[in-house]
Amino acid sequence: MKKVLLSEHVLVDTCWPVAMRNLMGPGCLATSNTQDHRRRRKRILRVMRLDNLEAVLPEMRDSIQAELTSWASGSAVDIYHQAKLLTLRVACAVLLGYRDMPAGKLASLAQDLLDFGEGFFQLPIAVPFTKYYKVNEFKLPGQR
Repeated sequence: MKKVLLSEHVLVDTCWPVAMRNLMGPGCLATSNTQDHRRRRKRILRVMRLDNLEAVLPEMRDSIQAELTSWASGSAVDIYHQAKLLTLRVACAVLLGYRDMPAGKLASLAQDLLDFGEGFFQLPIAVPFTKYYKVNEFKLPGQR
């Protein structure tokens, strides 16, 4: 068993659903080949070093504190849904520089991301009114 688990791309290979490969495109890290994947992963790991992450901790803390404060001022909170929105808000602030995103815009972005993720596991047939068709419209014009 250990030999099988440690010999990825030798004895076994990863395989992603066709819909996901189509939607993410050829440049996606998850679906890239072995050498390309290693090169990209090393770049990402350099950016995600501890000292770089420590630099954004105050901003992450502020975003989380603001969200928790808003939860305390309301009534019942759907923790699962709100935690996803909080994660998206922190990612937008820290990774993309979008601070103070309006709640409506954040909710719309979150719904688009959920729809996009659901499109990964659909039949890759672009028929109107299917999730795959809807998600396929998210793709950039150069990816179609």
